[in-house]
Amino acid sequence: MKYMLGLFVLIFFVAFNLNVYAKSQGQEFIPMKQIQDKVHSFKLENGMRFVVMERGDSPVVSFVTFVKVGSVDEVTGHTGIAHILEHMAFKGTKDIGTKDYKKEKSLLKQVDQAYREFLYCKYSGTDKSRCQSLENRFHKLLTEANSLVIPNEFSKIIEKNGGEDLNAATSTDYTIYHVSLPANKVELWFSLEYDRLTNPVFREFYTEKEVIREERRMRVDTSPMGKLLERFRSICFLAHPYSHPTIGWDSDIRATTISDVKRFYKTYYVPQNITIAIVGDVDFKEIKRLALTYFGHMKKGKNPPIVWTIEPPQDSKRDITVFANAQPMYIRGYHVPGYGSKDFLVLEVLETILSGGRSSRLYKDLVLEKRVALSIAAFNGYPGVRYPCIFGIYAIPNKGVSLNTLSQAIDMEFEKIEKKGVQEEEIERACTLEKGELLRELESNLGMARELAYAQAIYGDWKRIFLDIDEMEKISPKDIQLVIKKYFINSNMIEARLLNKHEKENNTGN
Repeated sequence: MKYMLGLFVLIFFVAFNLNVYAKSQGQEFIPMKQIQDKVHSFKLENGMRFVVMERGDSPVVSFVTFVKVGSVDEVTGHTGIAHILEHMAFKGTKDIGTKDYKKEKSLLKQVDQAYREFLYCKYSGTDKSRCQSLENRFHKLLTEANSLVIPNEFSKIIEKNGGEDLNAATSTDYTIYHVSLPANKVELWFSLEYDRLTNPVFREFYTEKEVIREERRMRVDTSPMGKLLERFRSICFLAHPYSHPTIGWDSDIRATTISDVKRFYKTYYVPQNITIAIVGDVDFKEIKRLALTYFGHMKKGKNPPIVWTIEPPQDSKRDITVFANAQPMYIRGYHVPGYGSKDFLVLEVLETILSGGRSSRLYKDLVLEKRVALSIAAFNGYPGVRYPCIFGIYAIPNKGVSLNTLSQAIDMEFEKIEKKGVQEEEIERACTLEKGELLRELESNLGMARELAYAQAIYGDWKRIFLDIDEMEKISPKDIQLVIKKYFINSNMIEARLLNKHEKENNTGN
């Protein structure tokens, strides 16, 4: 299954040695039983899960810490908080990244209190001179606190010990942290990661928030594509928190305090909500011993809240238009089930049939033959898969082609499938492409660790990355037809259009 980092990757960037060998039309997929002996998993008493793969091809080990929390777990008024936490990931601990933690701790409390007072003053409309005085006090305290920071000390420790790929990412469904280290530095990772998870210090918080706000301006506010996606997502979900932008609304980012982040962290960064995958030149017994030594005495904590909101059924077509000085773009979506539904894997195969490569249906018909699109891609599982989600189509029209014409051409492709179905060969080709995509991800230790962690945390079993491929091969043309008829109906459709602000839709050609 795909390891999704975001829709942008899906749109724009459309096997390690396990006795895998090439065939004339694809790759032979490795049966799960051939690697089962190399992968081990266990759960500590506090609920923290570990998945370990012994893979001694080179003296390197990749570590992935996967936390099952994303923007879907946020509440109105605090969007973007999971992403803010990701930015705080490597700012250090009580012992790392500070010149004087006792003094810094006191200052950070004062900084947070000063910011809350300034923010309340600003939004309550009280005396402007008092607000200015409070803002000045906040910046003075912030400067004092920042003077005690040793910048990037955590990252430098990793680099000094041969570490690479130190990074983090936030999505709708999860937050992930990863790094690769030499095999003789395994215990160092356990020590650092335990310290990072149990003693985090959110230093440089208010400075980093401005970095995030600039990131939002660049990726959303001044990006026609980013703005279109955000608007599209907001009308796809009227009730469910899948509508939350992962980066957060700007006003929420500005209003978030260190205290807010601490509460969120204590709620979701509990052992039973964390999965750790380790792949490389390791010994399973030693990894288990270290896991017990470092993480075994962490307190379990309360189970994180469950998202109870269910998106009401859509009973009529929704659409939105965004105007910008940019090339027209088109997005269409349909409400579909998330992972766990029997239809989810059928939709995964349909995605590949529609836009997997140059011989896929949409590319061949709309780009090469009819030439109504410059590019086109299908995507399933947007913006996440933990809950019912969206199956969509993204397209850029060819010069002189209206978005209406492009939309009608997509309609015709779906009608063809609904009436005539797809060929067995198309399903076989789609499964081959899915295997190839997975195999490419599994080539590296880090890729394997990401897949194992994702499958264990989101799908409930690391074996699903292999079992789901087997299930896909059982899908029939009739299954494809049924999901088209069931979900791809006008009353279940959402359309988002980006039009050049200097043109009108009925003026863009035919």
